Amino acid sequence: MRGESWTGEIEHEKEAAMSVRWVRGGTVLFFILFVVAVTWPGMVPFNRIEPYILGLPFSMAWIAFWVVLSFLMLLFLDHTEERSRKGADEPPDGRGTAAGRGGA
Repeated sequence: MRGESWTGEIEHEKEAAMSVRWVRGGTVLFFILFVVAVTWPGMVPFNRIEPYILGLPFSMAWIAFWVVLSFLMLLFLDHTEERSRKGADEPPDGRGTAAGRGGA
């Protein structure tokens, strides 16, 4: 019975590690796309003044849009890694640490 629980936890840890790996890879790809979108080759179609967006010239709004997206991507990455760390810190029996139970 305990072996089944242990195996299930190992599988959960593998899934969490795989999820973190995919999110990290997606973050790397996002930032490569970000660099291309705000530098010369990707910026050419968006390098104009009008229309104004929230009072910003279009090219400046384009860069601000990517900065906001990068912030959201980093929040998502942090959330995923935090979930992964919390899952790894729990002991296999699920009871918590001795300090958490008030023990010595």
